[in-house]
Amino acid sequence: MKGTVTLDGQPVDGGVITFVPADGNSQPEAVPITAGEYSVTMPLGEKRVEIYWAPSGGQSADTATQGREQIVQRIPAKYNAQSTLTHTVVKGEAHKDFALTK
Repeated sequence: MKGTVTLDGQPVDGGVITFVPADGNSQPEAVPITAGEYSVTMPLGEKRVEIYWAPSGGQSADTATQGREQIVQRIPAKYNAQSTLTHTVVKGEAHKDFALTK
């Protein structure tokens, strides 16, 4: 399956989309989003969809606080940590787009 991911009409570039199986019987599938596009192969069934996109800036890490800092997401929590997005993968499906809004 492949598709596009946008936030307020702009392509998400450098993010990650994760499909978490609702039944817990298989591993989540996480793939990169490049220039707003993703491609993934996964088992059929109901999935919870999580989309992450942290800013990049080449900032050096402060070793005193490393691991304790909160990563700021460009995408609202309702699409990742508190995701309400779901999608049922069915046989023969080849395309699914996600148009997110702040």
